[in-house]
Amino acid sequence: MAGGRGLFLLVTAVDVGDRSGADLRRLQPRQGQAPPGRVDLAVIGVLQIAALVYGLHTVFIARPVAMVFEVERMRLVVANDVAVDELPKALPTFRSLPRPARG
Repeated sequence: MAGGRGLFLLVTAVDVGDRSGADLRRLQPRQGQAPPGRVDLAVIGVLQIAALVYGLHTVFIARPVAMVFEVERMRLVVANDVAVDELPKALPTFRSLPRPARG
């Protein structure tokens, strides 16, 4: 409904493609310089993983949870639009957010 699969692929491709290209260039030592050490490579790896986790978290909180009718139009409600602290007041059917679809 919201193009989440395309957004997920875009976040993944940009994160992996953009960062790995720049990091691979850094691995090639310039003339007269020592190659990067293990700590340098570990920091780069941790930053890449953190960026990927942030991107995946963004996709997760922007997932659609409901399509509702509002006065004269249909509206797509995403997970971060829902007031989680008010869910216990809802009807039993609507007291939890649906899980993302698999596959």
